[in-house]
Amino acid sequence: MGLYGMAAPHEVAPLARDAANRALAIDPRSAGALCARACVRAFFEWEWEEAEKDFRAAIDADPQYPTAYQWFASTVLVPHGRFAEAQQLLARAHDLDPLSLSLTVSRSAAAYYARDRKGAEGFAREALHQDANFSMGHFFLGVALELSGAHAEAAHALSRAVSLADSTEALAALGVVQVALGDAAAVDATRAELERRGRLQYLSPVLLAQIAARTGDEQSALWYLERATEFRSADLIWVGVRPVFESLRTHPTYRRILSELRLPLPAAS
Repeated sequence: MGLYGMAAPHEVAPLARDAANRALAIDPRSAGALCARACVRAFFEWEWEEAEKDFRAAIDADPQYPTAYQWFASTVLVPHGRFAEAQQLLARAHDLDPLSLSLTVSRSAAAYYARDRKGAEGFAREALHQDANFSMGHFFLGVALELSGAHAEAAHALSRAVSLADSTEALAALGVVQVALGDAAAVDATRAELERRGRLQYLSPVLLAQIAARTGDEQSALWYLERATEFRSADLIWVGVRPVFESLRTHPTYRRILSELRLPLPAAS
């Protein structure tokens, strides 16, 4: 729940960590428990080396467990820009579980963060070929199309994702595309809806930071990202590779946030 933005990470991640540790006290080689603890160490504690050790231990304990490959790739390798390694592990996971839609969109996500437009779109379409109503397939198709500059098509895909799952992540991505389309009224409505939801339940500030960054409001974008570090919002771990934050890469506050996360600093130019 914390990883996917359904609950405040600071409220649920410690519970997950404690449960994993209790399981490991019973069975130190439990692949599921090692994988769960590794995930918390990555997205919540930013203990990257310890997370990698746990993921590798999980794979060693059960080489047939696809989730360990998937989460290792998505929560450690991708945030560090180790895209080739990530795709190798995701391909291995896919071999173990070829019908998993989640795995297919994880491959799309890794390609998207690597700026591989064709790969991101291809994997998203592969997922939708299996299930035309899979919301995350439409989401990653939308962000891949946005990366390619196909904004009208991206808006259509993201609107579909919102309608299928009422996803705040998809709604924020739609807001980013609406900026590119020059639809100021739609952007304002989307931002207002996200703010409304944020008053009712946990909402990662990273989502609002994306829209602010795309509109050129650097100060607001950075303010939201700083708020996200206070919450330890899970989607912060991809802040260094997320294309929408490209314009912030030289800003001292952005680079300080990455340093706090212990993530690689992007090239200044």
